[in-house]
Amino acid sequence: MEGRPPPDGDDLFEWEDAPARESGPPREPDTGERDRPGTGERDRIGTGERDRLGTGERDRVGTGERDRLGTGERERVGRPRSADTAERGRVRGDTGEFERSGRRPPPGRRARRRDLPARVRRRQDFMVGGVAVVLIVLLIVLISSGGGGGSSQPVPLKRLVGQTIVAKLAAKGPNQALLKRVRKGQVGGVIAFPNDPAKLKADIQQLQSAAKAGNNPGLLVMIDQEGGSVKRLKQGPPDVSPAQLGKSGDENQARDQGQKTGSYLQGLGVNVDLAPVLDVSKPTTAASIKSRTFGSDPAVVTKVGVPFAQGLKDGGAVATAKHFPGLGRATVSTDDRPTTIAATSDELQADLEPFKAAIAAGVNMVMVSTASYPTLGAKKPAAFSPTIVKNLLRGQFGFDGVVITDDLEGGAVTATLPPVVAATSALEAGDDLLLYAKNTNASQTAFGSLVREVKSGQLDRSIVQSAYDRITSLKNSPTG
Repeated sequence: MEGRPPPDGDDLFEWEDAPARESGPPREPDTGERDRPGTGERDRIGTGERDRLGTGERDRVGTGERDRLGTGERERVGRPRSADTAERGRVRGDTGEFERSGRRPPPGRRARRRDLPARVRRRQDFMVGGVAVVLIVLLIVLISSGGGGGSSQPVPLKRLVGQTIVAKLAAKGPNQALLKRVRKGQVGGVIAFPNDPAKLKADIQQLQSAAKAGNNPGLLVMIDQEGGSVKRLKQGPPDVSPAQLGKSGDENQARDQGQKTGSYLQGLGVNVDLAPVLDVSKPTTAASIKSRTFGSDPAVVTKVGVPFAQGLKDGGAVATAKHFPGLGRATVSTDDRPTTIAATSDELQADLEPFKAAIAAGVNMVMVSTASYPTLGAKKPAAFSPTIVKNLLRGQFGFDGVVITDDLEGGAVTATLPPVVAATSALEAGDDLLLYAKNTNASQTAFGSLVREVKSGQLDRSIVQSAYDRITSLKNSPTG
């Protein structure tokens, strides 16, 4: 016959021996006797006398005897503390016998997991399995996020595209539309055309505050402060024109002029000077370019142009070597109409020497022209040509800094391509910053178009991400 079911809940610690088997001696009728006051005797129930509570007897626990299950014989359950410890361990033994008989072992008996009821073991297995699954999921998430290093969240697409846009900052200052775009992270830089230095400084502070309010990287604020005929802030340095520096050939003077210019610009909040012009002039060079160069000898242009760039950096401004791979042989300005550079390969290689030297000296930014260079194997204008940007500038010359286009609203571009289409072509060619120097509407339209093209898959997001990484790296540099 099966034993009585184990007690539930809080009854677990009130243990009773199992009833005798049906095959044992017949039970005697209840005599009705109960504990006799003062004697400690309890009812005589079943097959014999129960515990004599008053005398301290109970199943002779103190003597180590207890009924052997199913036989009626007694066994030694526990010995005095002085008994052999090995015998005590044997007696505690496998309490699975209690479970097989339908009873629970008394407190202190569950020394091993197999002593627990089956349903308890199943519950434990389920819990352990659940914990293991949770840990595995957490491990996968940790590995997917790069082990916890750096930001685990991708940059939002609009902010990613926005960093490539350089918008115009007019002399009258930023309007509310531009401030909103800056705050939303849709603009990475501005090109300034100021009349008054004090107002420019206030305008820049307002723009940078808007960028900060949107939790965006600070803006690149650019200006054409070349010296000579192109100097947006007339009262500021450089005090010596590029042509004069080229005539003197004085490296120290060139570096000093660059340092003074960089320091002056930094004081206003301008962190990028779109200078020096490293084009090598020729007799046929367009007047709009020739007056801005250091001279007609590549060696002289290198000698004074590179120190001027280094001086800018020392003064706290990013220098920009322009217009790669050279506009010295252009007979018309790219601001007016499309231009093709007709020259032999050797002639063009000589014109590239100042750019090579500037890159070797650590210039942080290079502006690529929008003229065409068929001799260099480029069918498209340089800013849209992977042959020029990826293969020549980045590959052969090893430039890993920021590449900015010349004005995408210039005649050389708009005559053949809408500014929006030009933006996509420039990024695919390897450029990072897209310059819109004539009005703010073109830059805003280009931004929206680029976002749509990435979403539709026409423009690979990784291309924009690479540009973003180079731009933000420059911004985080000491002169960025």
